[in-house]
Amino acid sequence: MGDIDKDVETLKNCLKSCGAAKTDEDTIIKIVANRSNVMRQQLRNYYNQKYSRDLVFDLKTDLDGKFETAIVALFDDPFIYDAKSLHKAMLGAGTDTDTCIEIICTRPNWYLKNIMAAYSNLTGGNLITDLKSEVKLKGNTGQLLVNLLECQRSENPEPNKETIEKYAEDLINGGIKKLGTDQKLFIDILSKTSTQELQLLIDTYQKKAGESLLTSIDKEFSGDIQKTLKTIIYANTTPSEYFAGRINEAITAGGKKDELLMRILITRDEVDMPKIKECYKKAYGKDMVESVKEATLGDYKNLLVELCDH
Repeated sequence: MGDIDKDVETLKNCLKSCGAAKTDEDTIIKIVANRSNVMRQQLRNYYNQKYSRDLVFDLKTDLDGKFETAIVALFDDPFIYDAKSLHKAMLGAGTDTDTCIEIICTRPNWYLKNIMAAYSNLTGGNLITDLKSEVKLKGNTGQLLVNLLECQRSENPEPNKETIEKYAEDLINGGIKKLGTDQKLFIDILSKTSTQELQLLIDTYQKKAGESLLTSIDKEFSGDIQKTLKTIIYANTTPSEYFAGRINEAITAGGKKDELLMRILITRDEVDMPKIKECYKKAYGKDMVESVKEATLGDYKNLLVELCDH
């Protein structure tokens, strides 16, 4: 308990609302950005017990803007954070389909189950029901996302070669060899194959079709359904490349996609940040940390850079 006790005492002494002469943002960043999410939950609980105060409330009192938003998000349970992101993506008249696609297509079954439970606790609603009600997610894109939320994806680590060969042939016959595209066939196969099955399917498809499955999807689909199918493939084959691309998308948007940048850096912090930085450098010829520095300002910048440096 010693380290936790030291951390909570230091955090309290950093906060003007708790009696400090001024808020010490640098120390807050050093502590919060360099603890795991589990440790941050422990810090919050211990702080609350020790001082009969809510740590997150105290942080929100002293901080503001994007910096406050990011710090508060770091104290969220990961499932709650995703549930909040999905709820916000579906709130109001429009739908942020990119966020829905990114989260739902890149989380495994067990994670999606926890997100749905968190969503229910957070909103009192049902994520699948709410998703089905979104106008922009009607049709095949919505159906594919619903399939994933229903956890139809196999978890078989040992693909059956004959089954995968049949899948590849079915996709060829229902796609590049067909006038029109059997979209439901693609949705069914790509939403139910395990990571290992999908990896073998991609190799088998390439050999039989003479082109990659991604190339065929680009030819046969467009819009959100194309993006969703491709995200499933990226998430199960080259996830770090996918998230490097999402970070670049956020950075090049000129501050218009700070939520995206924040979300990727927070959710991938303990997963594959070093690999994402490698992929970013390879794809864009720039250091990701330097790119983040150029795209952000102040304490918010310092926090994100600290997360990137892990």
